[in-house]
Amino acid sequence: MVSADAHTARAENRDWGFWSEDERLELWEAYVRLRRDDWDMRFGKQPVRWGRAEDIGPIDNFTPENRREYLRFNRAARKIPVWALQGVYTAAPFSYEAIVQPSFEPSPLAPSGSNWRPRRLVALDEAGWTVREDKPSDASVWAQRVRHRTDDFEAGVSHAYHYNQTPALRMRPAQSEVLLDYRRQHTFGADVALLENGSALFAEGAYTTREPFETNDPGSTDRVALRDILSLVVGFDHALDDATRVGVQWAMRNIVNDRSQLVANAFEHAVLGQIRRTVPGEKLELGVSGRYWFDPHGYILSPEIAFRLHERIRIRAMLDLYGGSRDSEPGQFRDNDQWGLELTVVF
Repeated sequence: MVSADAHTARAENRDWGFWSEDERLELWEAYVRLRRDDWDMRFGKQPVRWGRAEDIGPIDNFTPENRREYLRFNRAARKIPVWALQGVYTAAPFSYEAIVQPSFEPSPLAPSGSNWRPRRLVALDEAGWTVREDKPSDASVWAQRVRHRTDDFEAGVSHAYHYNQTPALRMRPAQSEVLLDYRRQHTFGADVALLENGSALFAEGAYTTREPFETNDPGSTDRVALRDILSLVVGFDHALDDATRVGVQWAMRNIVNDRSQLVANAFEHAVLGQIRRTVPGEKLELGVSGRYWFDPHGYILSPEIAFRLHERIRIRAMLDLYGGSRDSEPGQFRDNDQWGLELTVVF
């Protein structure tokens, strides 16, 4: 299996007019797959996607996402394939899956000067600080899970030994330098889903250790505090008919231990929704998705249209609208409303 991603995007600032564009052609997937009756193996560059959660994935936090240009609502669309060995052994109704990633790959961030640079890094850039990535070398990532699946029920438990995908900002005032720092973590997860007639009621939860947060503690020399977090997503997906699906989810993240002197909120939650319809003939797909953060409030609204030119060629047009408080994840990009075109070719 080999596929390439030919991507073109145009972004329009709501106040200042046309301001940026991005074009690239890159290898997307390239892997060898070996299958037998009870096992399935993949070697190479491949996507890894766990769980049903559409945006915040409690058990799906150990592989990188694209954060270079814009925040795509759909988590599967943000995921970046990684070089890995993936194996699944099935003894119905149970299965065991293991993933080994030889080296850690962080989620790429927008560079200095980009309108998609996180607001905290923009402030450091403007203050003259040097921002440098401190990526661990020769650091492997591995994950495993056991699942039980029948026609009307799914359940699983998982564990991942990985690095945080959102870097800590480790301050070094004497050098006017900040390091994008990555720490080892464990994530223990569980998921369950009830399935009936094309509908799914599901829940996913995870306990993640040593998540880095910025702190105001005067005793901290690098302004990084490591805290354990609990994440939970509850959702419902339903097929209105053969061509239309709707979904709604509630997601939360809670800092479990010491919450004092942290810059981030101890508790955050959001609601997510989407509706998608495939036009008869299955070549045209329409959709709209959105997410709303409660505190601080913010939102993303993303209508899109996709057309399959051929079984191996698809073109997609999308519009991304951002708003809310500057302190929220989408609100910091509220001047970055944009439209884009994406062409995907599978060889």
